[in-house]
Amino acid sequence: MSRRKLIWHIGLPDAARAVVPVNLTAHRDSLGAAGAQVAATTDEGQLATHELLRTHRQAGLSRSDVEGRWARICDRVWQHKGVSLLSTPDLCAADKDQLRMALDALIGLEVHLVVTVDSFSQQAYGGWLAELRDGRTTGWDKYVARVLAPTSEHRQAEEFWAGHDLGAVLARWGWTFRAERLHVVADRDVGEHWRQFLDIAGVRPDDFAPVAPSYVDPAGVAVLPKVNRRARGHEDPRRRTLGDVLARPVQPARGGGRRPR
Repeated sequence: MSRRKLIWHIGLPDAARAVVPVNLTAHRDSLGAAGAQVAATTDEGQLATHELLRTHRQAGLSRSDVEGRWARICDRVWQHKGVSLLSTPDLCAADKDQLRMALDALIGLEVHLVVTVDSFSQQAYGGWLAELRDGRTTGWDKYVARVLAPTSEHRQAEEFWAGHDLGAVLARWGWTFRAERLHVVADRDVGEHWRQFLDIAGVRPDDFAPVAPSYVDPAGVAVLPKVNRRARGHEDPRRRTLGDVLARPVQPARGGGRRPR
């Protein structure tokens, strides 16, 4: 019998170039044909993350929208006699109680955790995009100043560092894993993130060439804080349109991608 194994991409969150989830979606069928199950769609992974972090209300969801989502994903992993692949990048910000809840359903499986690290400018840019996606109005300069302030207690700084303080993330998640099952992939070429993720899974990377994730142009996004301010408090299509724009970026990444100053 093949050993059940889960290769689980847990972060970092809010990637400006989300290569692992994008490629799991693009190669889902061909990976399945090769014996590697993609255990959840991107939407399913996000719902399960809201369930575990108890953030469904902030996302405009009801408890019934997220109830049991994580259990269904875990059931699929247990039912598959082989390698399962999963990406829930926002879950890396979980505290110890929340990650225990996530791991309890996986006891007995061979689980490998994968953290992918882009350049810091891309991490900050992705965090800012997440703020705009949620309808906030902070400009880029102010957001970066808050994140980098040595003593800032602003909500935006706290939320950013909860998912991007690599040492703290590894300490929270790594205490219950052997070192060889906790993997950090750091490279400016996000295509290498995908290749190494597959290599950890024992899947030939050459058979699944990386699809370049779309990338939101910083110049185009700069106007969105003003649009968010005008749309604030209105339940109209403008708010939904902003979410759609940021969920479906418009500029494909080329090479290292374009970085904000």
